[in-house]
Amino acid sequence: VPKDDSLKLTVKGTLSQTGTSKPGKPGAKVQVDYNDDDSTGTRGVGSDSGATIDRTSSSDTATAGVRVFRSFPVLEKIAVPSATLINSDNTFYRFSVTADSADDISLYKFTIQMTTTTGVSITDLNVYAYEDSGFSTPVSGVSGSGAVLMTSLTATSTNEMNFAIENAAGTPTPLEIPAGTTRYFEVRGVASGVGTNDTVSTKLLGDAAFPSLSTTMDTATAIDNDTNNDFIWSPNSTTSPAIADNDWTNGFGLIGLPAINMTTEVLSES
Repeated sequence: VPKDDSLKLTVKGTLSQTGTSKPGKPGAKVQVDYNDDDSTGTRGVGSDSGATIDRTSSSDTATAGVRVFRSFPVLEKIAVPSATLINSDNTFYRFSVTADSADDISLYKFTIQMTTTTGVSITDLNVYAYEDSGFSTPVSGVSGSGAVLMTSLTATSTNEMNFAIENAAGTPTPLEIPAGTTRYFEVRGVASGVGTNDTVSTKLLGDAAFPSLSTTMDTATAIDNDTNNDFIWSPNSTTSPAIADNDWTNGFGLIGLPAINMTTEVLSES
């Protein structure tokens, strides 16, 4: 390092592959930190003066680290077709989920929060999943209409609603997204009681931390029982991802899904 200059060091490594019969551990956390406990572990020696300077930091660093997954989802908010709230069918929210090109991923649950002004009620509320950005081709594996719940929900005031994906028989089931492929989701319902200046606010909730588990991954049900359980997904580390597999985690740290919530969409009476 030249005198009175600085040099940035970059630590790189190769992560082991995860999957059936692979050495990597799904969900493993990898951190690289400065170790202040070793007083002479970080040392500089002047090439001209020969003087030795040991570390002067007063504490270890605590980086966020990275998690090891076979693949991961990327989320993005999509604009709704109209921001006008009417006493009829409304599209309240749209977002997409894309599986990284590394491999397939699966979804189990996402959480929507809606807030309405006094007197406004939302019935027949559901989330619909589509294969195309035009929201016209429902995904397979759920109802024929693409609805992820077989029984629609109702919302008034402020509601936090869980959408654990079901098949056409009403049984919870993973929704698989092939590698490099995008699925599109739309929150729809029927509004009533809408009057002057009434509004409905909708947002997709995120997770503030990884699940508090004794293992790095767990079943979808175990993740759902954690405090941070708003978005539940799997990197499909097993050959046939199922709800009972120890291969699920939450939405903390996902690209496009903030720890609190994705950007709120507000529909208002015009």
